[in-house]
This record gives sequence, C-alpha cells and structure tokens, in this order.
Amino acid sequence: MLDPISNTHAEPHKPQGYDAPLLGRGFRMPMVHADALTEREMDVLRLVIGGASNREIAQRAGVSENTVKFHLKNVYSKLDVCSRTAAVKAAADLGLFRN
Repeated sequence: MLDPISNTHAEPHKPQGYDAPLLGRGFRMPMVHADALTEREMDVLRLVIGGASNREIAQRAGVSENTVKFHLKNVYSKLDVCSRTAAVKAAADLGLFRN
C-alpha cells in the first residue's frame, strides 16, 4: 500500500488557474497587445511619455480633459496598468515608440 503523505510531495506543485503564469515573475505582462491601441490612444500616450499634463494634451489634441482621461483609461486597461508611469514603462517594454 502506498503512503498517501509521501506521495503528496512526490511531484512539485504546479499552480493552476488564472494567475498561475504570474507567480514568480514579479511583474504582470499586458493582457492585450499594444496594436489594440487606437491611433488617438497612441497620440495621447506619446504626449504622456513627453511629460504633458492632461490639460496640455487636451489643448494640443483639441479635445476636452475628460476626453483625454477617457483615452488614458482605455490605454491603462489595454496595457493592464493603473498609472501614467506604468503606462510609460509598458510602452517602453513593448517598444511602441522605437525610432
């Protein structure tokens, strides 16, 4: 008869579920590819990378600050981030604005 306790540790535990690939990496990869960003979202992100405030982006793009916030919310969602800084880092990591 096999000992159930010794068999429990016979194989290393392999996490399963939606967060399994994230374990041990220390970071999260974007859930959506950057090509899912619209042209306007790319424009807004480019201005964020340049250090522009929402007000400055709105003035340059000829839209309201609320529209800028809407585009940023979409960028954050598509890049799976929650801040301007994280969006800039994700853009760099993905090579979105290589010259």
